[in-house]
Amino acid sequence: MSDPESQSSYELQPQASARSSPGGGLQHALVCVDGSHESECALYFGLAVADALGARVTCLRCLEPSPLSSQLPGPDALGWELARAQAWRSLEELRQRAAGPADAPAIEVELRLEEGHAASRILAVARGVSADLIVLGRHGEHGRRSGAPSGTAAEVLERTWTASLLVPCGPRRDSGQVALGRILVLLDGSQRAEYALETALRLAVAVSAELVVLHVLPPVELVGTAAVSADALELAERLRARNRLAAEDYLERLRARLAGAQVAVRTVLREEMLFESLHDLPLELKADLAVMCAHGASGSSRRALGGVVRHAIRYCQIPLLILQDLTARQVEQCDDGAAHETGGPRAGNVHFQATR
Repeated sequence: MSDPESQSSYELQPQASARSSPGGGLQHALVCVDGSHESECALYFGLAVADALGARVTCLRCLEPSPLSSQLPGPDALGWELARAQAWRSLEELRQRAAGPADAPAIEVELRLEEGHAASRILAVARGVSADLIVLGRHGEHGRRSGAPSGTAAEVLERTWTASLLVPCGPRRDSGQVALGRILVLLDGSQRAEYALETALRLAVAVSAELVVLHVLPPVELVGTAAVSADALELAERLRARNRLAAEDYLERLRARLAGAQVAVRTVLREEMLFESLHDLPLELKADLAVMCAHGASGSSRRALGGVVRHAIRYCQIPLLILQDLTARQVEQCDDGAAHETGGPRAGNVHFQATR
């Protein structure tokens, strides 16, 4: 049971849907749940995004063996079967609650129940069903309620070649109560970062949301311990003025490109430390969703996620959609693409224990 490669699964065919996918972009969302309120929030938000993009949805739950199971004299087959039956019933109930009003078009939903190491099974199912978006709660049944994402979410984000949507815990709601009124896309002036712009724009157009383009201009810093001379201060001010002029020109050209997008577009330019801005700016701008590319101008393809995105994953307080610009092969070859195996017992989903 503990081997991620030996598992059984239940499958249920999708419900009939009156909707059709417009084609292009994200087509299949894999929403991961574990029976907790945190993962239920992820399901409802994932359904809202999938509905806007015309994508179908697979709702996945993974049953992991207890960390104490290997220490027992024999397998508890009856207990495991009861757990599987209960998990399957909870999946069906969750789909019924998420279906919304009877007169509303149903979102195509498939249910799957898997057994084994959660992160490995999530990635295996994503590859098997050709999912191009994985939706995760920031924390699950055993995760912390603040700070960095749970071990399972963090491991999937580091190893996936798909787009990913990380959803923090929020108030109890149903799928019809998820509103996307303002979508924030973070750009740094590079073509690489603009990889996220098309999806953000499609979402904004689909739900008639305002698209807010945020460009953060880092302050000019002078290094050294000696007193700063007047010439150095003048040079720093000239460099700051030059950088601001370049940033304003970039945003002006971006506004011209988006002029015919049939959606309200607002650009925001801030001069502050980028990492600090990720803490409070999304909430200050009253955004419902933040969209980023996995890498920006300074990102290295040797890592699956750039430093700015890693910081956003840890500290961004609103749902975060990450568009991966690397291929599956490139992600596998990244320095951090494979989780390190751990020898100690697992406690919930606190740390990685992946096999490849």
